[in-house]
Amino acid sequence: VKEANIIFPGFSKASIKAFTDSLKRIGIKQQVIDDIISDAATFRRTAAGLKNTIASSKNVVVGKNKLNQILNDRAKNVLSTDYRIIDDNTGIFSGYKPTKDSIDRVVKILQRYAKNNEKTLDTDSANKLVSNILKKAFIDPTTKALTFPIGTQSALDDAAIQIKNMGKYISQGKFKPDKDGGLIQTVSEFQAFQKLFGAYKNAQNGIYNVMTDLSEIIARDRFYTDLLKDSNNIAKALKAGGDAGKIGRPIFFKNYDDAVLKLPHQDITTSPLKLKTSLPDTVYSSPLDGMFTTKPYAEAIRVGDQLIGSGLTKSLPYRMLMLVPKGLSQAAKTVLGPFTHARNFFSAMITTVHRGNVLIPPKEIFNFANQA
Repeated sequence: VKEANIIFPGFSKASIKAFTDSLKRIGIKQQVIDDIISDAATFRRTAAGLKNTIASSKNVVVGKNKLNQILNDRAKNVLSTDYRIIDDNTGIFSGYKPTKDSIDRVVKILQRYAKNNEKTLDTDSANKLVSNILKKAFIDPTTKALTFPIGTQSALDDAAIQIKNMGKYISQGKFKPDKDGGLIQTVSEFQAFQKLFGAYKNAQNGIYNVMTDLSEIIARDRFYTDLLKDSNNIAKALKAGGDAGKIGRPIFFKNYDDAVLKLPHQDITTSPLKLKTSLPDTVYSSPLDGMFTTKPYAEAIRVGDQLIGSGLTKSLPYRMLMLVPKGLSQAAKTVLGPFTHARNFFSAMITTVHRGNVLIPPKEIFNFANQA
């Protein structure tokens, strides 16, 4: 952060030299190397611009230094890591199988976890727990990190089941273990779980994930802000004597009773809205948080957020099996459809004749053109 702006200062000469030398040793041409460095710098500058846009939001409750640190941690430790247990198992095919060595390593971690909490766990039971972890692992739609459930072994834990988030074990480049007696205590144990899930890094995926994540944060913030702004503008217009039949009614209220009175015959949410984003609550608070609205509106916002954050809508199978055929069918019915063109031609002609625009003097046409 420099002069109140998040910037990309550029790659150091030493890092560029080391990168260039390493690629030259494997026979990569200088022009290709220069293109890679240029594209990487463009990506970093674009990401910095998106970060500044996020930081400018009134709904971000931390300073730019803290925000930049959080976004960088997220990019390095969550968005740049992919897992074969997710990518190779599409729901139709189950192509990922962890190695026996990785399973055995996690089995020992589970046994150590039980022993530290004065319990015993035999090898057969531990293997069954590992199988369940593999079966239940998923990408959290909010944090974009791989998560998995595990039963608690400590009587001091608040819940019977813990949802472990792999993205929370690294912060500011440092390992953060679970509390004493917890599941993951060392870097090697964290790496064992990464190996179990088939963690790998793909630069192209990492760039895509980072840009998508930053863009989603901006888009959601603007969407929420515009919804509240429109609602407030309607409320002001009604207060000034506007007709509710023409301009509608506001849909968000700070007070439950106001929502009930201003939206008669509507089912109002009994709990205020609390919208989740990929940023922690300590960093970002949605402008709609704490508001009351109708249940259909609340459900629409919830489902919309789920669709945006769903991995399904971004997956290659969904695009190839759903979006591409849909696009081709729409093109066939419109751009490539002779009946569609004939209908448009005749409807336009009939409309022109009906409006008396067939025999218009050239001078009038010229005047119309100047006013268009």
